[in-house]
Amino acid sequence: MKLPKFNECIIHIGTEKTGTKTLQEFFYKNRSVLSKNGIFFPKTFGNKNHFKLAVYACADHKKDDLRKNLGLKNLPLIKNFRHDLEISFNQEIRNQSCKRLLLSGEHMQSRLTRVEEIQSLKNFLDKFVTNYKIIVYLRSQVEMAISLYSTFLISGNIRETVLPNVDEKNLYYNHEKLLERWSYVFSSENIIPRIFNKNELLDHDVKRDFIGLLGLNWNEFEDVPNFNESLNANSQRFLLRINKFFSRFNGVKPNKAREVLVKFVSHNNKGKGLLPSAEQAKNFYNIFVESNERVRKKWFPKRKILFEVDFSVYPEK
Repeated sequence: MKLPKFNECIIHIGTEKTGTKTLQEFFYKNRSVLSKNGIFFPKTFGNKNHFKLAVYACADHKKDDLRKNLGLKNLPLIKNFRHDLEISFNQEIRNQSCKRLLLSGEHMQSRLTRVEEIQSLKNFLDKFVTNYKIIVYLRSQVEMAISLYSTFLISGNIRETVLPNVDEKNLYYNHEKLLERWSYVFSSENIIPRIFNKNELLDHDVKRDFIGLLGLNWNEFEDVPNFNESLNANSQRFLLRINKFFSRFNGVKPNKAREVLVKFVSHNNKGKGLLPSAEQAKNFYNIFVESNERVRKKWFPKRKILFEVDFSVYPEK
């Protein structure tokens, strides 16, 4: 039996800390509505977050926490995982008639750091897809880093400074390099970068903005609340100290006692986290000024500046 081939694949690659979990929950809740509109949101790669696509496309030698969590300890296991994933996706799409495929996974931004890895993803998808559209939301690097700090602490990190020590070449924060990698594989005309800023999103909402990009009617969909993963400052301080005494793993097994504690803290202490000083924020922002300007010229020529950051919200110390 010949498998159906999608006319278009929309790949949402994040970036991280730009409402990705909110969008994925929205897609999950509205899977049937999307299907009625000819858009297939699959389960094979993850019920909400299609993180398995990043696992599939990562280079063979790359050590990654996603692979570790799936028990992929060596190359034979990785190859079996890829084979099984292809078979599962073949089975999932066999009896559907949608013409568009929607994929969403911010780990494709953070984990696929080489052109060869992105090409590996495309080689896999080419079996099922004719055309592509890559949607990526960009956020000021200093805001990204601050938002990421809670996630780092929840993951067991013990860095005391909110902002990491990076340079312009950093592949996680450099938007220019990100767009270059994906453009090289999927072509520039298929890349749709958006600014993640409440004032610039359609109706100030990332879900409505995305549905607008898909050309669909918002009124057909069921809304979901926005996720807020940021912990308040005291909870961040608490986790920082906990992380110094309780490791994330007992040998190769997760530390269950720590997991329970972190889960309790994470679910009950949302709020405004620690902030860098205004000077620290400006210094971090300035690391990416030149690369951001090149992004602006190529992708947002009508803008005066790529990101407008209000440094007055940061404390003096």
